[in-house]
Amino acid sequence: MAKISIQVPVYNGEKYLHNTLQSIADNAPADSEVLVMDDGSKDSSCAIIKEFVSGDSRFIFDQNKTDGEIRNIMVNTTDSEYIMPFDHDDIFLAGRDRHVKYLDDHPEIPAAYGITVKLQDGKLGLYMGYTYSNFNVFIGGNPAGHGSLIMRRAALEEAGGYIVPFMNQETHQPGGSGDWYLVQRLGELGKLHFTRDYSYVYRIHSSQQSKAGVFQKKSSTREIAKKKFTEKYAPEINGVLAGKNVCITPEMKPVYMQIYGIIFAALAQRNKSPETVLELASRLEPDDYAVRLSLAQSWLLKNDVNKALELFCNVINEISYDWILTFISTNAFMKQAKNKPFEEQVLRMGQEILEKLTEKEVDPALETLVRKYM
Repeated sequence: MAKISIQVPVYNGEKYLHNTLQSIADNAPADSEVLVMDDGSKDSSCAIIKEFVSGDSRFIFDQNKTDGEIRNIMVNTTDSEYIMPFDHDDIFLAGRDRHVKYLDDHPEIPAAYGITVKLQDGKLGLYMGYTYSNFNVFIGGNPAGHGSLIMRRAALEEAGGYIVPFMNQETHQPGGSGDWYLVQRLGELGKLHFTRDYSYVYRIHSSQQSKAGVFQKKSSTREIAKKKFTEKYAPEINGVLAGKNVCITPEMKPVYMQIYGIIFAALAQRNKSPETVLELASRLEPDDYAVRLSLAQSWLLKNDVNKALELFCNVINEISYDWILTFISTNAFMKQAKNKPFEEQVLRMGQEILEKLTEKEVDPALETLVRKYM
C-alpha cells in the first residue's frame, strides 16, 4: 500500500491526458500510487491510461461501473494515508513532498495546499491559493485550488467525502460546488496549512467537463447578519467575545458583533446545530486578517475613512507577501469605496497597490518546466 494516492478521474480526456499523467509520473512525491479511473470515455483515454500502467508500476487503471460520485469511489478503492485529488487536464508540479512532511509532523492538521497557477491561451499566470482564514472559509471563501490539496484520508472521511452541497435556507438552492464545500467541511475539522509555493497548473479551456458550477456568493448573507443574526445570537456572540484575549473598545463592539453575526448566519444557513455554530464561531480570532479587513470595510461604510485606511493599510502591509490575497482584498476594498465622498482617495491608494501587484509574474524557471506538459 502506497502512503499517498494521487487520484485522477477521467472522462473523454484524450487531448491533455498524456501530458497530465506524464507530469504526475515525473513529479509525484515518494511512496505514491496514481489511481486513474475512467468514467465511460468514448475517446482514446483508456488506451492512454493503459500505456502508463504498462510502463510504470505506480499507475493503476480502473473503471467506474456505478452511478456514484466517482471521487468517493476512488477514495474507497485505496487504503492510502493521504489523498491527492487531481483532474485529467491539469499539470502536476514537483515539491509536494513538503506538504506530506508537514502533515506527518502536525497530525492535527486535516489538509495542506499551495499556490495554483493558471494556464490559459498558452500563458501562465498566478491564479489562487492564499493564507487560510477561518472567517474567510466559514462565510464561503475557498483559498485552495482543488488540485493543490493533499488531505488526510481520515479527515476526508470524517468530513463526509465528496457530497452534494448544502441547501441555502434563504434561496433554497444548492450553496456551492462539491470541491468548494469540501474545503469548508475540512476547515471545520481544523485549520488547513498553506505553503507559498507552486502546487499545480490549472488548465482553462473550452472543453472542460467538471469545472463549471462555481459557487456564486450572495451578498444577502452579510445583510441577513446585520438585520437578524447579530441580534438573534447577541448573548452567544457576547460570550464568545468575552472569552477572547483582546481589548474591544465600546465603539468597536458593535462592529465585532456584526462580524461575528456574519459567521453565525453563514453557519446556521448550512443547517448546523446551535451548539456546533457556537463551537465553530469560538475558533474565530479577532486578529484574523479577514476579520480585520472586514472591520476596515465596516469603518468605510460608516464613512470614517481615516480609521478604515489605517486598519486596511496595517493588514495589507502584514500580508503583502501574499500577493493574491492582497490583490483580492484591495479589489474588494475599492468596490466598497464607490459612491463615497472619499472615493478618489481610496481608489488612488488602491490603484497604487494593484499596479504593483499586477506586475507579479510566474517564475520564468517554472514556465520553462511547464512547457513540456502544455
